[in-house]
Amino acid sequence: MSVSEDAFLRDFQDECIKGGGDHFSSMRAALLTLQSTPKVSLSAFLKVTHNMKGNLQAVGFSYCAEMVNRFETILTEINGIFENSQNPLQSSDFDVLEFMLSNVIETFDGYFKKLKTTYIDSDEFVAERKDALDVLAAWSSEIAKTDAVPPVSEEKLEPKIVVVPELEPELKKEEVEDTEIESNFNELQKLYLLCQQGTRYFGVPIKNVVEIVEWQGLNKFPDNRNDLLGYLNLRGEALPIMNFSDTFSDKKGCSEKSKKGYIIVAQVQGERFGFEVQDAKQVIPLFEKSFQRADLLAEGGHGLGLVKYISLTDEKTILILDLDGTLAA
Repeated sequence: MSVSEDAFLRDFQDECIKGGGDHFSSMRAALLTLQSTPKVSLSAFLKVTHNMKGNLQAVGFSYCAEMVNRFETILTEINGIFENSQNPLQSSDFDVLEFMLSNVIETFDGYFKKLKTTYIDSDEFVAERKDALDVLAAWSSEIAKTDAVPPVSEEKLEPKIVVVPELEPELKKEEVEDTEIESNFNELQKLYLLCQQGTRYFGVPIKNVVEIVEWQGLNKFPDNRNDLLGYLNLRGEALPIMNFSDTFSDKKGCSEKSKKGYIIVAQVQGERFGFEVQDAKQVIPLFEKSFQRADLLAEGGHGLGLVKYISLTDEKTILILDLDGTLAA
């Protein structure tokens, strides 16, 4: 390729990268109406991803285009769930979907920022940034399975009278009790974002999670405050980053040298803030019935900070964060 041709292509790549910012803004706007008008919101997502995929392919960013194409495919599957669903999604399902879509947006946004400075589109994109899409695809498949109800025929069906044999009174009582226990137990199941800091695992209530962004340098406050590490310029918002070192470890967040990890953007009672973690793994269900009080397991709760409960599973011990305590502190 000649110098003039290379410069010509670079101009188109610049326009593509610049247009990516507009695409991400459109996706974030569509997220705001996901629960109220899911079909309209997903339609907007599909339109944006289709246009983005074509632009990326046209300027030679084929690896990124491949991932956007996969995102479009998953969105099409999710849209099909809304089109054919016999059972509407619960509010908690929307919370998880919102979170995962936000995570995908930030994943692509971060890569576009790298493209802006390097113009290098490599297979590392597939290797390092596919987790967000893997989680979204797994959720879509799981929701599709749970909603696999045969379509109702439009033909008029004659009512059927089914005679149910009389059961023994004691057996009926046991069945009712078992059903009530199972129902109450399921009501205590909540969703948490599983995070890791060093050797510790933490569960963050998904209701408090707004999004996850890659770790980046923080701006310091004029006055030294032990409760804050600094603030992050998040798309024009000065987001305070809390110092959870007493809870996570004896170190203050991620090191400046490594520049690895993530910032969890959270919201409690309308107040937004962030905190650093080494790794944000996946959304998991936990049963509050199995929680144990942290202060009973650690004398005086020393070193547990915002940890109010501990979940003991077969695989790991998960410390449950009580983010409401950040406002009370």
